[in-house]
Amino acid sequence: MNQTNKQNTMRNFFFLLIGITFSQLAIAQNPYLTDYKYAWKVNNLSTLSSSNIIVFGSNPYATNIVKDNRLSKQIQLLHPTFAFDWQSKRKNTHELELIDLILNRASIKNYPSPGNNAFSDRTVQTAISFRYEYKINFCTNKESRWVPSLGFSVTPYYQHTRSALSDSSVSYQTGSEVMGIRAAFNPSITYFFNKRFFITAGFSLTMIDFSRSTYLNPASVQRSLEKRTFYNAKTLSELLEFRIGIGYKF
Repeated sequence: MNQTNKQNTMRNFFFLLIGITFSQLAIAQNPYLTDYKYAWKVNNLSTLSSSNIIVFGSNPYATNIVKDNRLSKQIQLLHPTFAFDWQSKRKNTHELELIDLILNRASIKNYPSPGNNAFSDRTVQTAISFRYEYKINFCTNKESRWVPSLGFSVTPYYQHTRSALSDSSVSYQTGSEVMGIRAAFNPSITYFFNKRFFITAGFSLTMIDFSRSTYLNPASVQRSLEKRTFYNAKTLSELLEFRIGIGYKF
């Protein structure tokens, strides 16, 4: 009996080893996955999101208070991003994508007003965001140009905006600072035109997006500025992203 059990165990182990070997060869033999180690991609990121906007009011003591929370839906269709891919030993894919890189970009708008005073609005913006993703590639047909993937990504981000509306006698300042991290599942599919060029399309399905927002209440230079901090957690119903990109592998 013991000998029979040992034979059955060895046979099962042998068949398991053969199955694993053939599954690895099925992926390894796909020339579109094995003939490169690195790739560059240019993506377009479309976003459907909703967020809470803090509405400030004032009380009789001339200080600012939080008056209301307003839900705002935003659609962004065009946003170019840049990504770098490299292959793992198992022919899965690491990807690092630069989403935003804006450092102290200033813009000034002038508004005419009655009398001799003219108002100016000066805004300074900083935005930094990048995404790391690990993609598992699936390919059952060794000659297939179509390669479906399932990825998991982490996206840290930082945004800072500060505006000053002023004339010759007074200045009012507002601002916001948002810092957060987002985790998502990313189903996608890649089509290889040839051995070098390919196109990828996919969704980012947000699992959690946790952020801390700090608002600088509107106040004049004669009063001390007041800050308010809020915490927010978004899910799939509040944030959906779609990417389509063209890549070159080498």
